[in-house]
Amino acid sequence: MVFSCAAVCTDLKTTRVPNGLIVLGILAGVMLSLMGIRSGGVVLFLIRLIWPVALLYPIYLIRGLGAGDIKCFAALSVILGSRLALSVIIYSLIIGAVIGFADGF
Repeated sequence: MVFSCAAVCTDLKTTRVPNGLIVLGILAGVMLSLMGIRSGGVVLFLIRLIWPVALLYPIYLIRGLGAGDIKCFAALSVILGSRLALSVIIYSLIIGAVIGFADGF
């Protein structure tokens, strides 16, 4: 929750998500794995880190998302786990589409 709020606040204020914040989020995911809260070992950790990038890269190419957004989703995936992170991504894309649509009027 803290990571998400910090990412949203800095993104709204500066239109960027700092790489330092992303690294802190990934380190939080590492700590959760080491503490046994997120199981699966190194391979599953890497999968959780990489799948959001692979999934969202086409949206980045058409300028639908920024690189910081994708890195933030990757960090959230290692913190929350893949299933919950996918829900966050879907809801975020829907909310972003509604805001973008409303902004067009």
